[in-house]
Amino acid sequence: LYATSLVFTYRTASVVRSIHPVAGALTGGTLVSVYGSGFVDAVGAQCMFGLAAVHARVLSAGMLECVSPSPAEAGYVSVEVTMNGQDFSTDAVLFEYQPAVEVHALEPSRGPVAGGTYVNVTGAGFSQRAALLGYLSCRFNLTVVAAVWVSSFEVHCVAPEHPTGVVSVELTLNDQQYTTDGVHFEYQDVVAHSIEPLNGPVEGGTRLSVLGAHFRESATLRCRFEESSSAVVARYVDASQLECATPAQSGSGSRLVEVSMNAQQFSSGDVAFTYVASAMVSSVWPERGAAEGGTPITVYGANFLSVSEQLDYLHCRFSTRVIRATLLDDHTLVCNTSASFPGHVPLAVTLNARDFSQS
Repeated sequence: LYATSLVFTYRTASVVRSIHPVAGALTGGTLVSVYGSGFVDAVGAQCMFGLAAVHARVLSAGMLECVSPSPAEAGYVSVEVTMNGQDFSTDAVLFEYQPAVEVHALEPSRGPVAGGTYVNVTGAGFSQRAALLGYLSCRFNLTVVAAVWVSSFEVHCVAPEHPTGVVSVELTLNDQQYTTDGVHFEYQDVVAHSIEPLNGPVEGGTRLSVLGAHFRESATLRCRFEESSSAVVARYVDASQLECATPAQSGSGSRLVEVSMNAQQFSSGDVAFTYVASAMVSSVWPERGAAEGGTPITVYGANFLSVSEQLDYLHCRFSTRVIRATLLDDHTLVCNTSASFPGHVPLAVTLNARDFSQS
């Protein structure tokens, strides 16, 4: 005679109080931490997302983990647990399957290695609820920064510091899973080391060549002149040269010249442009000379500069022919006429080899 005894164990019912995160990707794969009570390490431990059951890993009597399955559609499902594969909790704690999220573009898409660029991220599926829950973040390469929700297709974030190079920028709506769209942000170390010419009139309009390194063609290229109220558009020439027109200033003096690839952050350094009073021509003597040229002409006026002569900027222009001038004092200079057809020609003076006085 044989006898067999079986033991049936009654346990306290499992209770789900909260989960983290409370949202995840429509593709599934979110690692969800479930907090509650009555959890036991059993073979039958499972989580139920709506109608789909998945294996659960019990960490303690009050916590377990499971990975969300892929649902049929976006929306909310209740998360319940079972320790025996049959009896599930009935606490109706909700998990949100979020619609697909995509990153389409960044503006600007470039910034300095020091970080701090205010980046506008556009795309689709950006969740306001994720932002309110503190789940919304941008990731530049491996560095995660907070994002500010603007709309379902726009968020803002500030680029962190990073060495030069191109990195991908991705977005998360649950502080865990990130997009994989491969939209790039370029970190640059832009340097301006010299300019030509070194001076120009306070009225502005000087075509300034900025020489440096690591320039890239962009719609957001800018030059800024210290104490100027606004930046001016720069034109890309090549990787080592930009051009921009100087803005008008209220008075003479030196201004630091800074450049930007993203119209936000500007280079730093000691490259300076000097604003000067415009050269003025009041009279010349003699007023006539041989058509063959070579007649020494004394030009009288105002604001002639010795530094312009030292820099080889000081010239006279007879019609379209430019001739080097010799300074006598700040009101007087001498230059030799160029050959010309008989007749009157306009005469003008420049202090920077680019901007000429009004004839």
